Amino acid sequence: MNYLLSINPHGFKEFDIKSRKDEDIYLFRWTGESRINNWNNLNLAILEDESSKENNAFADITSFKGGSFALSEKAKTLLEPTIGHFVEFLPANLDGELWYILNVINVLDIVDKEKSRHKIYKSGKVGFITHAFLNEPSKSKSNIFIVKDFHPYIFINEETKNIIEKNQLTGALIREYLNP
Repeated sequence: MNYLLSINPHGFKEFDIKSRKDEDIYLFRWTGESRINNWNNLNLAILEDESSKENNAFADITSFKGGSFALSEKAKTLLEPTIGHFVEFLPANLDGELWYILNVINVLDIVDKEKSRHKIYKSGKVGFITHAFLNEPSKSKSNIFIVKDFHPYIFINEETKNIIEKNQLTGALIREYLNP
């Protein structure tokens, strides 16, 4: 069973880069590539936009501008034994508190393109995948992964889901992924 890991969009603070250059936003479009060797500890800021609220709480797993997640020290400690071989925990600082940007480096090629749904243009041309039919990943690589050609979704297995739920890690929204 595969699950989509996403962020609960209500009631929690989100992070951004404290001082950003226009090109920085593209640094965080994760592709499964390792970033640890040229990573500089980021300084984070609380994202302030029209949906931000001062009374929002900090979640253990929260949104990081640019499509990734930020994890608290608690979340990292609890998840690292299960997902540590498949991700990088990239350090980031929020006013002296250590957080981690989650970089999933486990990319699986498990899309069945024949059974997946695609965007079909008026011309009849088949476009990008809108709903992927996923073949079951090997058990040894299914703790956390992204799927080749089906970004930006992060998938987890039952074991990882149970750790998040059992330890009541806040901010995570977990939904069962159903093939079309």
